[in-house]
Amino acid sequence: MPSNLHFLASNTSFLPMENRTATRHQIIRSLTTAVNSQDGSVALELWHNMAVEIRALIGEAGFTALFARAVFLTRCNLPELDMSKQVTTEQFSALKLYLQNQSPQQASHSNQLLLITFTDVLAKLIGEAITLSILRSAWRELMLIQAEKELKNE
Repeated sequence: MPSNLHFLASNTSFLPMENRTATRHQIIRSLTTAVNSQDGSVALELWHNMAVEIRALIGEAGFTALFARAVFLTRCNLPELDMSKQVTTEQFSALKLYLQNQSPQQASHSNQLLLITFTDVLAKLIGEAITLSILRSAWRELMLIQAEKELKNE
């Protein structure tokens, strides 16, 4: 993503709804590519930060239900993503184990698909603008770090 990551992530109120969806997907692609790590811990930071914000709105049970739905829907594209038995409060442990057993590229792609699916479901429930606001709040530091890296590489 170009160095306008921070701008796009913080100034979406002027965008039509379909552009907000594209912006959300672009932010996720940029962050999942940038935070690719061998042990999956940095990728899980995206999930943990997002979960804190979402659990404040819908509680643990609501978040777990959304996560289970996202896993179910993502399995259409990633049949090997089988965490159905682990979708509880330990879902991030199961996700970390799954990502560790993938190549870095596969892990990044899998995490990206799961995040996009999760946020798509969330956006359908609460709206695109609120979803983007939650992601901005949850991922602000990571987006700033990524934007700084992109500016240095220009």
